[in-house]
Amino acid sequence: MKIVNLFVYGTLRYGNVNHHRLEEFADTRQFSTVKNFTIKYYHGLPYAVISLGNEIIGEKYKISLRCLSKLDKMEQYNKRLDFNMYRRISITDTDGDSVFLYIGAEFFELATGEVLL
Repeated sequence: MKIVNLFVYGTLRYGNVNHHRLEEFADTRQFSTVKNFTIKYYHGLPYAVISLGNEIIGEKYKISLRCLSKLDKMEQYNKRLDFNMYRRISITDTDGDSVFLYIGAEFFELATGEVLL
């Protein structure tokens, strides 16, 4: 089974509403930071955006590709579509690890009028 790193900052964090989706990987949780991003909110929905000089402190999990695929559906991300709620990108955290991160996409651009990507 292939394992990947996922950085979470919002509803997937420990104690939040969607954390149960990561429960089987709870023993891999580590605190982590990603630079040059910040969190914004739209009607209570958190989304990350590029923000030079800022950082997000969150959690990093080692998860299966099967779990990642399920999270893509929850986050309404499909790489074959031109309109998504979130995009999943690969970046390097401050520990030097490659991590996947969900960032705000076209849905939030349309809803807020901001250009995000």
